[in-house]
Amino acid sequence: KKYFIYNIKMSEKEVVVGIDLGTTNSCIAIWDKYKVEVIPNDYGERTTPSIVHFFDQNSYNVGLDASIFLNSEPNSTIYSIKRIIGLNFNSEEVEKFKKDWPFKLIKQDRDRIGIEIETNDTKFTVNPETISCYILKKLKNDVEKFLQGKKVKKAVLAVPHYFNNSQKEATMAAANMAGFEDVILINEPAAASMAFSFDKIIEKDEKKLIIFDLGEGTFDVSLLTIEEGIIDVICVNGNTKLGGNDIDVILCEYFKRKIREMDNFNYLSNLNEIINQQNERIKSKSEFVKKNLSYQERSVFNLPNFYKDEDVSIEISRQELEILCEEFLKNIGKVLDVLFEDAKTKKKNISYDKSQIDYIILIGGATKSPVIVNFVEKYLL
Repeated sequence: KKYFIYNIKMSEKEVVVGIDLGTTNSCIAIWDKYKVEVIPNDYGERTTPSIVHFFDQNSYNVGLDASIFLNSEPNSTIYSIKRIIGLNFNSEEVEKFKKDWPFKLIKQDRDRIGIEIETNDTKFTVNPETISCYILKKLKNDVEKFLQGKKVKKAVLAVPHYFNNSQKEATMAAANMAGFEDVILINEPAAASMAFSFDKIIEKDEKKLIIFDLGEGTFDVSLLTIEEGIIDVICVNGNTKLGGNDIDVILCEYFKRKIREMDNFNYLSNLNEIINQQNERIKSKSEFVKKNLSYQERSVFNLPNFYKDEDVSIEISRQELEILCEEFLKNIGKVLDVLFEDAKTKKKNISYDKSQIDYIILIGGATKSPVIVNFVEKYLL
């Protein structure tokens, strides 16, 4: 599919927002004079967790306020809904997630998906479009607050390239329910290449791009070309169960293993039970270490008062993290291998060897990690 880059003229009173409705996090932005302004939420953060928590059928919260209930109230805290929006209940994709999620998916009329919400007092059902609607409403409220009450009704919303018509229609319905009356959907790789290429569209020679989108929960990669403002999506590939959260899990398991090996604790007969009780603290500290290793070569995993007055302190280097992530990085490489094989099949008369890529665009929160950046450089350069 081809996209043309062009300027949109609007009145000064009119505001059109750009939305990334992500699997793990979402954000909303406006064009402010000469730059894009990503709008902060109530906490000053530029991204909002794509999470909805229900107190009852008519009361809910979204984002950071909802995320604190992920462990304490898992049956009423919904996340990663983008994975199943618009899908059939009996589809293979939905089957994958039924076992993984603590909340229950149920079959509704015409094989549509329902999500059974169970609170302390009630049990009721919502659909994926409603969850997405609540997230979009939160983003809409944030931008209108930022614009001092100016109403926003127009939006350009990015969706994965692999979304079928049903998934796109469901996303559009969620946006309309949230109060966006005029919505344009654009494929995520095209959106990324458009944002990247505004200062390069005068180039007449064709440029080949890789859009490498590694979020916290999903991985998408696309091969595109840009020539005189025309974007051509050659092929896409991805893995909906591969993301930055895998690095958190890898680190978490590594530190648990190290704790079991420590002389201070390995004599305890109930050590596994203690580790399980401390699981949330270990997970939180592991995420902290991952972020630290994004901008420094070494970090320390500190867990005060792990058992009685005994602390845990484990040092880890970025190089050690790379070794721990070898299997994870191999899986990323497999997705890239398939992408280039598909490109050869679709454009037999044109070479799309990885050595001929002109630009590599890294997007998604997980690409902040030097472990990912180094891997991409080794693979593509």
